[in-house]
Amino acid sequence: MSDTPPMERRAFDARIENPWNELALTQDAGFFGARRGRKRLEKLVENVSKALTAAGLEAPWWPENGGAKPAAHIRIDRIGVLKDLKAYAASLEGTDVTEVMKGKGVPTNFPNLLRHREKNSYYWPVDFAEPMWINVDGEEPVPVGSSGGLLKELDKVNETLKVEKTFRMQKMVDYMDAGERDIAKIETHMDVSGKFWLKFGFLVIRKLAQKSVETNLPIVFG
Repeated sequence: MSDTPPMERRAFDARIENPWNELALTQDAGFFGARRGRKRLEKLVENVSKALTAAGLEAPWWPENGGAKPAAHIRIDRIGVLKDLKAYAASLEGTDVTEVMKGKGVPTNFPNLLRHREKNSYYWPVDFAEPMWINVDGEEPVPVGSSGGLLKELDKVNETLKVEKTFRMQKMVDYMDAGERDIAKIETHMDVSGKFWLKFGFLVIRKLAQKSVETNLPIVFG
């Protein structure tokens, strides 16, 4: 593990990296806190791998020593970065985000986008249709979606959204650490349609999905 202390998390904190790097975040939690963190992560990786193998898919493997710099890291001082994007995707198919999130009873063309969340969650670089909800500590299950599936869903959304034609910002950077003032400046410069967070959120999540597929590393939402 790197000796560099982890940065303080912002409201939205997403990384493309070896999932075992998360253990560095529990180093200051004492012996029992660190042990719980390891057990939790071990159970998550094991259960996802079992589910993928049972479905005839190859489960990715990452070395437990971790320590490598994230391939991408986007931190933003705002809760609900993807809220407008989810609402827009649901409007395209005439569904309700809340109802879709409850389970498979409501069909959707965007399961990896709508049946997911941006806190304490993951996207694995494997193609599968529906996010898995993994119980790792007896409390609230953790969603694990498909990076490849998410990327395909975003392509469908962009057929109507047309971000490249309607937004001044064309691409998202790999690394961003944006406080409130930074975002205000970006919004003032980029918002040409009144839908800043919809299109900015699209660029954020597409960058993460693309990078996950390219590097064969998961998206880790803090």
